[in-house]
Amino acid sequence: MTDITAFGPWPEWDEIDHVLLDMDGTLLNLGFDNEFFSEFLPAQYAVANDISEEAAQEDLFARYKAVEGTLQWFDIEFWGEELGLDVVGLTEQQSHKVSLHPDADAFLKHMQTIGKPAFLVTNAHRTTLNIKVKRTGIDQYLEKMVCSNEVGSPKHHASFWDHAKEEIGYDPARTLFVDDSEKVLVAAREHGIRYILHRSKPSIVDPPKPSDQFHSIEDFHPLMYPRKFPCL
Repeated sequence: MTDITAFGPWPEWDEIDHVLLDMDGTLLNLGFDNEFFSEFLPAQYAVANDISEEAAQEDLFARYKAVEGTLQWFDIEFWGEELGLDVVGLTEQQSHKVSLHPDADAFLKHMQTIGKPAFLVTNAHRTTLNIKVKRTGIDQYLEKMVCSNEVGSPKHHASFWDHAKEEIGYDPARTLFVDDSEKVLVAAREHGIRYILHRSKPSIVDPPKPSDQFHSIEDFHPLMYPRKFPCL
């Protein structure tokens, strides 16, 4: 049986001053991004280049892999230039499919109710962020939104966290951070953030994948209705 005490302390609201939240997969359903990049965009690329969708997927997936984890991977303006498509326009066209996780709105309102300021820290390009904010209205609950492309480093790099700390002004020992990426959570832990939670169900259509390094939550309910330990 997993020793969850090795995952670090479970959040205690009396010990938390700042709440840092990822966007895609944490507040928003990752299903939009998964479908857009694996199905919709290859289909558009296939039409534009008069090739099969299978060939388009193979081409695009190789291009994705080549820049995975870099700022370019998260940059829809880069992909527009790379693929010769209006990726920004296509994202706006499909933005009606962008959605909050079912519990995210209630959680963000709960943070306001209990007086815990929430901040977005995202790898999404500012252009993508603006499209998704327009669709979801999450900015009304957030004190500030920090994008990795404006910082100059993705979230799994230490320099991102140095910048975020300076811009937001949090004390890592009194901060909660929630993300669906273990790689990012490792960087946050090395930065000194004390309370770390892994969102194990980034897409509403996929089964949860709990972490073996961090406390995992499928939804925000354990934070709104506290338990001693989360359900893994």
